[in-house]
Amino acid sequence: IQCESKYALIIIVAFEFCRDLHELLKNTDYSGNLYKYDPTTDQTSLLLSNLAVAAGVAVSGNGSFVLVSECNAHRIRRFWLAGPKANTSEVFLQLPGRPENIKRNSKNEFWVAMNYPFGTPPPPRPPVLPLGLRVNEDGEVLEAVPLVDEFGTESVSEIQEFNGTLYASSLHVSYANIFKV
Repeated sequence: IQCESKYALIIIVAFEFCRDLHELLKNTDYSGNLYKYDPTTDQTSLLLSNLAVAAGVAVSGNGSFVLVSECNAHRIRRFWLAGPKANTSEVFLQLPGRPENIKRNSKNEFWVAMNYPFGTPPPPRPPVLPLGLRVNEDGEVLEAVPLVDEFGTESVSEIQEFNGTLYASSLHVSYANIFKV
């Protein structure tokens, strides 16, 4: 869920509930949806459907578009909320790994938690190279921060920048990492 009070907008991603996330990631699941809820009108509208495990969302600084990550498709889609491309979508960034949560920083750039799978998957999870990607509004990767020292081969779930500090977390560990940019 991404709330933008400045634009009276709440963006919601949803996919079919599955008890085992790793089982979901192994399958070709296209049950994800992207919704917009407008609290001023109490209306919810479907923006995108058939998303491949929609995992994270972020609204642009000016409210003209929303990004949604598709974990199983290894991409981030952009849905235009305003302007000449309003109500259309496009691939914003195709990635070699699985994008998870997306967070906007104070410079209107985005941090994407991404997990690059490598090697033969031993049970129960395949090893991954966890990364934090800083991306501009044009979909250009400005920086890649390896997080293997912080998480080993466990996946990263979220990376966020605040006041020159990065905060990274994972669903598979009981701590968050904090480091300077």
